[in-house]
Amino acid sequence: MNTINHPWLTVVMPVYNGENYLERALGSVLAQGDRDVEVIAVDGGSTDRTVEILESYTTRLRLKLFRCGRPGSWVAQTNHGLSQARGDYACFLHQDDLWLKDRLVTLRRLVAKAPHVTMFRHSSWFIDPAGRRVGTWRCPLPGDVELGPDLVIIPGL
Repeated sequence: MNTINHPWLTVVMPVYNGENYLERALGSVLAQGDRDVEVIAVDGGSTDRTVEILESYTTRLRLKLFRCGRPGSWVAQTNHGLSQARGDYACFLHQDDLWLKDRLVTLRRLVAKAPHVTMFRHSSWFIDPAGRRVGTWRCPLPGDVELGPDLVIIPGL
């Protein structure tokens, strides 16, 4: 399954000791049903089952795992993931986030409608270790408005 030629989207996922979150976060990507997406997970030296869980998803998602070997900043991990990205577009998924239903369908539609746009924003759920929703990530930019020709805000929740 990891033989995707050219993904339309790369999902960059910095992780560290995320065993309590990863099944749900990766499951929210898998539930999108989009096989033309690659996931790049960058582990910052986890000491729990994080790597084992990520490896188990390589048969269900087009997931590549990079191991840094020691704890680092999530920013450095994200940058490394971006340097490995092959998709035309990139997005981020943190280990304690869940994607909303139809996120990628919505994103594909918007990209087709406005391929010149630099950034789209879409909400996601924060979860606790038990998988309960504890909050919503919302972009700090104003919502539900177009902010010029290169930035469009997608209504989320």
